[in-house]
Amino acid sequence: MEFIAIDFETADYTKYSPCEIGLTYVKDFKIVKQESYLIKPPCYPNFDSFNVQLHGISPELVMDSPTFDVLYNDVLKEKLSGKLLVSHNTSFDILVLRETLDEYGIDWPELKYLCTLVLSRRFLTTTPSFSLPSVYNHLGLGELENHHRATADSQAAAEIAIEFFKRYDVQNIDEIPVKLKYNIGELSPDSFKGFTFKRKRQSAKERFAFDDLEIKEENFDRDSIFYSKNVVFTGKMTSMTRSEAAQVILKIGGKFSDGLNAKTNILVIGQQEIAVVGAEGRSSKQKKAEDMRAKGLEIEVMSELEFLQNLN
Repeated sequence: MEFIAIDFETADYTKYSPCEIGLTYVKDFKIVKQESYLIKPPCYPNFDSFNVQLHGISPELVMDSPTFDVLYNDVLKEKLSGKLLVSHNTSFDILVLRETLDEYGIDWPELKYLCTLVLSRRFLTTTPSFSLPSVYNHLGLGELENHHRATADSQAAAEIAIEFFKRYDVQNIDEIPVKLKYNIGELSPDSFKGFTFKRKRQSAKERFAFDDLEIKEENFDRDSIFYSKNVVFTGKMTSMTRSEAAQVILKIGGKFSDGLNAKTNILVIGQQEIAVVGAEGRSSKQKKAEDMRAKGLEIEVMSELEFLQNLN
């Protein structure tokens, strides 16, 4: 089994602002090499203070580093093309790769990818959280140090993937759809296809049935921006189902609703289907939220990426 675990750290809320990339190379279930590169992002030197606090990478640290287009053409393109990429929350990392390449007018590479976060949500039933440090610890791999630095996070994702592949006797990439029931994501210069599990279709009632969800007030995260807030989702979530996202909010101590109203505090926007929302790409919920904001109601609108960043 051969793959590369990847992790991006970003300088601000945009997806095309990578300031560090970590690569952990795996062959025959063993880590054989690690690399990391600091990157001068397009937003330089204007880094978001939240991101800097998260990973500790400042504008001064990347001042003499290459921009992504130079690093990609000189180093990364040959390393990534044709490979299987793995990360924890691959929706984020692949989106950063795609949008940064778009920013510089560079064609997407041909590669395949999968997500250890998605695997963890499917196969781990007793872990209290699916964050990278929690899954790493739950699998008996130790305590994750230097979380939110690309080298450490790519190594942790590699070790988690190795553990899953060993548990389910996955010897090569062709066995992943068969043994894990997982459709691998694919990226090419012309298109991309997301990773999915083969799911049994559920009714709306089944998707949002939380009767068996254990919610304990002592476990609420009162420092979270979602605590005590009313949260609504629109569009397709790529990192988790909408039901799973709603359960995350409830466990934090927030509130979930399937529709916007005057009490809504936050609207999270997932991927929009053009066939549904039209060429302008805005759902009816997003339009309604914008109208409500124009009337003076304080509704925060955030992307799925921002939602995930605020869960860490």
